[in-house]
Amino acid sequence: MNLKKVHKKGASSAGCTLFIETLPMALVQDIINIIEEIAPSGWAEKWDNAGLQIGSLRQPVSAVFIAVDPTTSVLERAIEANTQLIITHHPLFFHPLRQLSLETSTGKIITRAISKNISIYSAHTNLDMAPDGVSTALIERLALKDVQILKEEQTPPPLHNKPVPIGYGCIGTFKTPITFKQFITKIKTDLQLPYLQMAGKAPARVRKVAVCGGSGSQLIEKAHKSGADLYITAELKHSHARMAEELNFCALDIGHFHSEKFGMMALARLIRKRLEKQDLRVSVIEDRTEKSPLQLIK
Repeated sequence: MNLKKVHKKGASSAGCTLFIETLPMALVQDIINIIEEIAPSGWAEKWDNAGLQIGSLRQPVSAVFIAVDPTTSVLERAIEANTQLIITHHPLFFHPLRQLSLETSTGKIITRAISKNISIYSAHTNLDMAPDGVSTALIERLALKDVQILKEEQTPPPLHNKPVPIGYGCIGTFKTPITFKQFITKIKTDLQLPYLQMAGKAPARVRKVAVCGGSGSQLIEKAHKSGADLYITAELKHSHARMAEELNFCALDIGHFHSEKFGMMALARLIRKRLEKQDLRVSVIEDRTEKSPLQLIK
């Protein structure tokens, strides 16, 4: 609780002193601290550029905008929504800038964000590996139970006194097996898929499912060895599609964007809960307009 001291003049010359309760103002640093609780930056891959992309840690925040990619259209919607912080999954900067040109999309985003006092933050591979991350969100959308990590990674020692189970991908099961046709109908509905691609052989029935949001093509053999009936991921490479074919194993490519958007929606919910616990009055807005850059031409 914050108490603000206010002097009010009364009938007497002394007047009176009032104490008014005020909610603490949130800063960019406060929001980052919350994300660090969910997906510590130390979990990110060494090559990754997760973290603050643009802005100031001391910037006041009354509204946060959540999206998958830091694009010009996302930025404009964030400005329209009167937000001060954009949280994306993919970083704005994957490689060091050699020049800042206003003619490039990145240059335009940088200058536009700065001119509007908007900070941009990325939670990337650290969110991919988090227990409440991208793959877990897919598992929850499909209502799979008995969840396990597909490929475990070690928690960096400085971050936690006790090891925390983190890694890429998840495995879950249905209480009752369903037919492959029923599963395809379910996945297209639950994950709002306009289309999907398949490699390998479709199973007759589906009970155990392996998933990995994002580019999880390289985990196809591990998914097969886990005993899963099929594997859901994105950006399935040609060689891995052939591997599925040789293994008589089913691999489904649902597209990169669709495999990660629910992870960002889950992150928005987690941030809201923590803001409420800390009595920080910040609006968390999800970009429901954002779409995959890839469209199916029929």
